[in-house]
Amino acid sequence: MLLIKDYKFNPVQVMEMVKLGIKTALKKDGLVEDRKAVLQIKIEADGSIKVFREYTVVEELEDEDKELLTDEALEYVDDPQI
Repeated sequence: MLLIKDYKFNPVQVMEMVKLGIKTALKKDGLVEDRKAVLQIKIEADGSIKVFREYTVVEELEDEDKELLTDEALEYVDDPQI
């Protein structure tokens, strides 16, 4: 990458800038309804990109945009933490 080679940027910093750009674009373009949503971006060695949205696991739902019930969380992870 030119940023790493020509400008001597740290590769980790470049990846973090790319991830931040993806998060910003998703929120700005309305692809994520809640602009305050916490997103995790994973860039694989083959260049594929995975986007994950973080939710808080709760026993009683108060905000469906930010929370998942324990039963719903079991669909995504084996051992959800409350």
